[in-house]
Amino acid sequence: MTSPEYDVPASVRVPPAPGEESAGPALTDLVRETRRAATALEALYRQARYEAGERLYPVMVPFATDGNGDAAIKVFEVPQGATGYLMQLALDQAGVTPAAPNTSASLWHAIYAGPQGTLTQAQVRAVGALLDCSPLTPAADAQIPYVYTYGDRYGAPALVGPGVFWFVVDAATASVQHAIRANLLVVQPEP
Repeated sequence: MTSPEYDVPASVRVPPAPGEESAGPALTDLVRETRRAATALEALYRQARYEAGERLYPVMVPFATDGNGDAAIKVFEVPQGATGYLMQLALDQAGVTPAAPNTSASLWHAIYAGPQGTLTQAQVRAVGALLDCSPLTPAADAQIPYVYTYGDRYGAPALVGPGVFWFVVDAATASVQHAIRANLLVVQPEP
């Protein structure tokens, strides 16, 4: 292949001598593309740092209700400065199935945001912030097994740490083994 400018094969062409170079459109395009690539790289770097601060924690907490069928369960402690989002929480009870659930007329359960420490059900209800709860009527809707699920973190119960996601069960079957399975998204602040 020959160069139409010189009628010399491209492999034989000699670059211009120093001082004869042109800073024309090719160099201007190169500078513009380099700046655009640097901007894109910076945006990708910020996104990678942001995503590195997000962690999904699967949690399983077995517990037993007391003699009244009540319990206050510490689901997850959100660390200082981080934001926790409770993406899903499933409540299960030994001996029940979706086909034969526990649907006691006075049963209810709820998700609270509260302080760290060891708290009773009454203390969680007194000092905690109610984030979500099972429907109270009709009674068949407040049942076990039950799943709280949220489409994304913008609709999920959120808590800025330090703090605890608590789960309260009231009037379930007394002295029976239960379990909570939850998925929490924790976002650490950028350094």
